Amino acid sequence: AELAEIKPDLIIMGLKDSIDYIDIASGKDSLEQATRDYIETLDKLTAMGCKVIVLADTPVLTYHAVECMSAPGGNPKKCSTPLNKAVNEELLKQVMQQNKNPDVFFYNLNDLICPNNKCLPVRGQVLVFRDKRHLTKTFARLMAPAFAEILSNDFNLAIVD
Repeated sequence: AELAEIKPDLIIMGLKDSIDYIDIASGKDSLEQATRDYIETLDKLTAMGCKVIVLADTPVLTYHAVECMSAPGGNPKKCSTPLNKAVNEELLKQVMQQNKNPDVFFYNLNDLICPNNKCLPVRGQVLVFRDKRHLTKTFARLMAPAFAEILSNDFNLAIVD
């Protein structure tokens, strides 16, 4: 209701793909129900006259980044997680396949977060993850130019710092 009052031109949302989705009626895991729920939500959002960007869920490390790096012998290589083990993109794939809405756009920035298929807790002098799954504010700021380029190129939006 509040979004309808604001009437945004663009909504940016994440698609959380690292949890189980439980169908309330059956109590069972339901990828199909989660997919239907996301599609319904996307349709409701675009029905307000806006475009929607859906971002893939961020990778989930095997280790808590800070704890692993702080432990004796902790180093980026030891504390890294292969990208294919850090992401579960089943829901994203299902929603992308079933989405027929031309005002919904999907982006996966995980190659920027985990280049060369390695999710490192630290890149250079910057801590990437503050725990298993959340990016640090500093690293997110470093990614901002790449996301700003997407918004500029694909949506003709000027990004003001």
